[in-house]
Amino acid sequence: MCDSVFFLTRTKEIKGDNMDIVDYKERAELAKKNDENIEIPNSTFEHAIFLTDLLLEGANDSVKILTGSLNDNFYFSKMKDVFNTLIDRGVSIQLIVWHKITDNNFLNEFKGKFTIKKAEVEENPEKRVKHFTVVDHKGYRLECTHEPQDENEQNYKVKGTVNFNDPYTARTLEEVFDDVWDKIPS
Repeated sequence: MCDSVFFLTRTKEIKGDNMDIVDYKERAELAKKNDENIEIPNSTFEHAIFLTDLLLEGANDSVKILTGSLNDNFYFSKMKDVFNTLIDRGVSIQLIVWHKITDNNFLNEFKGKFTIKKAEVEENPEKRVKHFTVVDHKGYRLECTHEPQDENEQNYKVKGTVNFNDPYTARTLEEVFDDVWDKIPS
């Protein structure tokens, strides 16, 4: 799916780009329910929201997110309720924002409610953005690399993959997250 070092897993993959949205959602929910170790791809904004919400809603222990611009349309408009639920349940949430942000509804809403660090770099050294979310040390969503400005385009395709039960890849992503986290001043 994505051209990334993180796809060294031994998982099966389902094809989601041309699948009917109802079948797609049912298949993703079944994978989560059965703790299947399969990659579920997404290429639309609707699929990305659905899969991220499905991944996050099952969190019991921890959520780690590394994101670029903390897109308000994605995080604030669509994900605000799930974050409030996680906070109410006492789930540990850590968030790294990769790009400099001056004003953001999500940051304003959740400041002080969980740990947020801003790397405040204008550009990733690789000139590409790698976003991911890790839940409970076993599930993840990994977004394909893209240029930061692409998020603002109307027809932007949100490509990525989710796996609800791949502890090996989840631990690898957590190590990357923790390494970046530790390098950002508090």
